[in-house]
Amino acid sequence: MAIGVNSKRPGLSGKLLVAALISAGTWTLPAGPHQNPANYSMQSWQVQDGLPYDAVDRIVQDGQGFLWLGTIGGLVRFDGAHFVTFTSPLIVGADGRNIRDLVAGPGNTLLMLPAAGGVVQLVNGVFSLHPASARMAGRRLVSLFVEPDGALWVGTLDGHVIRWKDGRMIQFGRNDGLNNRIWTKPGFAMDDQGQVWIADGDFLGVYRDGRLVRVNEGLVSPIAVAPSRSGGIWIAGRDRLMKMVKGRFSLVSAGFPWAGGAAVKNLYEDRDGGLWLGTSTRGLYRMVGGTFHSIATSDRSITSVTEDREGNLWVATAGGGVDRLNPTFTAFYNTASGLSEDVSDAICGDRHGTVWFANRSGGVARMTNGVVSLVPFPGGRRLSAQAILADDQDRIWVGAESGLFRFPEDHPEALETMNPSVQRIHVLFLSRNGDVWVAAEPASLGRFHDGQYQAFSETDGFLGQRVRAMVQDAAGTVWIGTEDGELYSWADDRFTRFTKADGLSGMPVRALLADADGLWLGTVGGGLTRLAHGRFQTISAADGLPDDVITQILEDDHGRFWCGTRRGIFNIRKRDLLDFFAGRNPEVNVVTFGKSDELSQAYCLASECQPNTWKGRDGQLWFVTQQGVLDLDADAFKPNPLPPPVLVEGLKVNDQWLATTGTVRVAPCPRKLEFQFAALSYAAPSKVRFKYKLDGVDSIWNEAAQGDAVYAGLPPGRYRLQVTACNNDGVWDRRGARLPFVVLPAWWQTWWFRGAALLIFAGIVSAGGRYWANRRWQLKLERMEQQQAVERDRTRIARDIHDDLGAGLTQITLLCELGRREPTEATTQLERISDSARQLTRDMDEIVWAVDPQHDTFAGLMDYLSAFTEDYLRVAGIRCRMDLPPGYPVARVDAEMRHNLFLALKEMLNNVVKHAHASEVWLRLRLDRKSFTLIVEDNGQGVQAANGSTANGATSRICSGAGLPNLQKRLAAIGGQCRVHSSPGRGTRVEMTLGLNGAVSPIVAIELPLLPP
Repeated sequence: MAIGVNSKRPGLSGKLLVAALISAGTWTLPAGPHQNPANYSMQSWQVQDGLPYDAVDRIVQDGQGFLWLGTIGGLVRFDGAHFVTFTSPLIVGADGRNIRDLVAGPGNTLLMLPAAGGVVQLVNGVFSLHPASARMAGRRLVSLFVEPDGALWVGTLDGHVIRWKDGRMIQFGRNDGLNNRIWTKPGFAMDDQGQVWIADGDFLGVYRDGRLVRVNEGLVSPIAVAPSRSGGIWIAGRDRLMKMVKGRFSLVSAGFPWAGGAAVKNLYEDRDGGLWLGTSTRGLYRMVGGTFHSIATSDRSITSVTEDREGNLWVATAGGGVDRLNPTFTAFYNTASGLSEDVSDAICGDRHGTVWFANRSGGVARMTNGVVSLVPFPGGRRLSAQAILADDQDRIWVGAESGLFRFPEDHPEALETMNPSVQRIHVLFLSRNGDVWVAAEPASLGRFHDGQYQAFSETDGFLGQRVRAMVQDAAGTVWIGTEDGELYSWADDRFTRFTKADGLSGMPVRALLADADGLWLGTVGGGLTRLAHGRFQTISAADGLPDDVITQILEDDHGRFWCGTRRGIFNIRKRDLLDFFAGRNPEVNVVTFGKSDELSQAYCLASECQPNTWKGRDGQLWFVTQQGVLDLDADAFKPNPLPPPVLVEGLKVNDQWLATTGTVRVAPCPRKLEFQFAALSYAAPSKVRFKYKLDGVDSIWNEAAQGDAVYAGLPPGRYRLQVTACNNDGVWDRRGARLPFVVLPAWWQTWWFRGAALLIFAGIVSAGGRYWANRRWQLKLERMEQQQAVERDRTRIARDIHDDLGAGLTQITLLCELGRREPTEATTQLERISDSARQLTRDMDEIVWAVDPQHDTFAGLMDYLSAFTEDYLRVAGIRCRMDLPPGYPVARVDAEMRHNLFLALKEMLNNVVKHAHASEVWLRLRLDRKSFTLIVEDNGQGVQAANGSTANGATSRICSGAGLPNLQKRLAAIGGQCRVHSSPGRGTRVEMTLGLNGAVSPIVAIELPLLPP
């Protein structure tokens, strides 16, 4: 008899319900063909792993893909790598930070019940009170449920249930069958018909047409409910498990496997149909096919169970943090399984499904129907087995340190020693024609063919040393790899040798695999090599492989290669390898197994023995590893096909976080911009890879292992960061995430400032152009003036030579002619000639001094003038006194100035000698910063009177002729001036002032200050 829960009757009898359960039978769930429902790998996150609190009440996944944890210490978000605690005054109160319940609402809304009270919603990072909170003030809210249309259900601590939708609130209590004296936490579930089921204590009911209908009074409290993916509702009481589908209740189990009074706190059905039961004190169970399996967790008090979008199962506990569970697809066989030693050197299977182990000094072992046992030999003998092989006649061959042995599979007591007795056997191989190949150290290779042993040597073309791997391809060719990095082929009863010269890497060959696409070689240090169409091609760690040491290769039934390395096992799609070798793909995607994976410790031996791998008839893959023999169910390995959602979580500018909502505006002149992004893949977060590109800066995509990128010194402008990521199986998110932002310009980077600066710059360029043009003209004028000065000097020199030297030479010529005509006057004429010659010498000396550039210094000028004055006055019989400073400034005096100043001084001295009637003359020098004054002072008769005569009637020396005008003209020509100070009978002082040239003489350059301070 079926019970229709859509009945309009408010309640049903418990006796009728029991009768219905008995008549309906039991409900069972099928188990998968390869997956052991009890084998799950677990990774746990606790406080030491970054989780803020070990007590987690609820775990949910929002619409973006983030996992949210409601803990005793507040709200925590997890992206697979980082835990972030969120806080707000709305969720922190006097009762603490505890989040009592947490659900994901429509869209990207997160709803929670904080200890602070009310219903709080989090939307796009902003906390706010839900509109329903206004109607629930002061109530202690403990459970929460949201319907797809936004209708909100809230359970209270006093046993009431409240429904709120669009501002209308309905409360259910004792009158509706709820027992508000039992302080329990109401639970909710929605069936495939959109009906909401409520369980509270011993109450089970369904909401229909605004009413709460009780449908059961017979289950023992507490009752838990959960939706079923196949439709209907799972219902668990303290002593039984039921399921309701389309109004019909079925008894699934009349009891639970755990002892004691542990209650089922939560139920969850995964995507494979397994039902998970989290208990209050007895841990976690999974029910498949009517059988309960205990699943290990970090704590035995389970508070929440959920599954994320990738199929990872998450378990929240009351004290062990949060666990992630994944079904295992591997099993290890070692001492814990019954082997004598953990490490076996070789593995093989026979055609009856028995697996055989060469367990080193542990001897030979076999596994039948999952049970491992040691093979007993006569007299309790144990062979130190290194290689093992099952032939097609149900015989087992064993290569040991002491030789080669063989026995029938079912009769190990019939152990026989093979002849010849080959020792230190490393490789056994069975070809398709039934030949058993044997390779031993150091260079022994042979085969048993038709019962006879044939040894190969150099005469047969085999030069190899230390054979490590053998395989046979579809054409029947036997391939042999050696430790020396050579490859040999055996076909048509002859060997062909391949070496590094043929394209091999030259590294030891430890693994061989032959398939329709060629011959594959695993090497020690040379990566993976393929031989196809007579050509060797290699892929290595530089091209994306996790290791260059590959000692094992197997191909599963799904087109994947499984490779054993010193760093563990990885798999790679053969199609990716072929695309790489064909040049269609520059890189390959490799699935590795890290810290959180069950294969993380499967370090494969650098095995020198074969067979070190085996593929069973059922598709199982076997590897020898450091931890034991590994049984890998490749069919149960589920690649992750979902690309991870990518989000730009934050932007930090100069160590300050900016909000990334709306238009992001960055202050001018940022020193450093740090972007944080996340890819929400929880299957293997450590294997997520990122690519990012900043438009306007990067021309190619940048790769990143961590979710961050840093840029420095971006100029003002509009930018856009693009980010994408791939999951652990290399599936990329094609949409990615984008963050547009603007770097604002500083005032000096604005268009108006740049325009003004451009105008100013144009003005400066124009002014500079004019300046340089004027400067060029000025320099040209200076050069012309210099040329004119040179011409003037040349003219003056020519004039002086003509006037002084020419006149003197003419005089000498005349005197010589007179002396020749009048011999009696020859003596007189000779004296006059001598005087003229001396005068010419002095004139020549003056001309040379005036034009010699070595005398273009102020010190040279004063030395010459003082010496000339002293000589000139001494000859005239006038005392000469000097008043000169002890040092002279470093300054240049050009030839024209020296010449004119000398002539002016000479004319002054000549006037003194001829007209002053002086007995003493003073030559003084006064220095200023930019000029000097040369003073000639005598004690003679003084200047003329107004009528041009002195007091004693003599003619004035200065006014006679053009003496003063000549002085003034000479000094004016060189930029100087002349001043005369005199009075009758009191002497005369003439001051000649000229400017100093601060330039240093090009001939005499001494770095001294221009003038003394």
